[in-house]
Amino acid sequence: MGEQGEMVKATLEFNLPEESNEHRMAIDGNKWHLVLWDVDQQLRSIVKYGEDEKKAEFAEEFRNKIIEMMNDNGLVWPD
Repeated sequence: MGEQGEMVKATLEFNLPEESNEHRMAIDGNKWHLVLWDVDQQLRSIVKYGEDEKKAEFAEEFRNKIIEMMNDNGLVWPD
């Protein structure tokens, strides 16, 4: 929302077909987010409930790497 509760809109424009890859990345961003979230949750489950200590250690390291890469790119999980 903008100042004093006003609605703010954003428009993305692409020159198709030249920018079709960029267009696809923009419209599929939420899908990529959901995939990465699911991967993170699978790794979290291995860390929390896994019985194999080596797998749990790897899963935790991999989760930390994902978070590091997200932070490096200015990304955070939404609330």
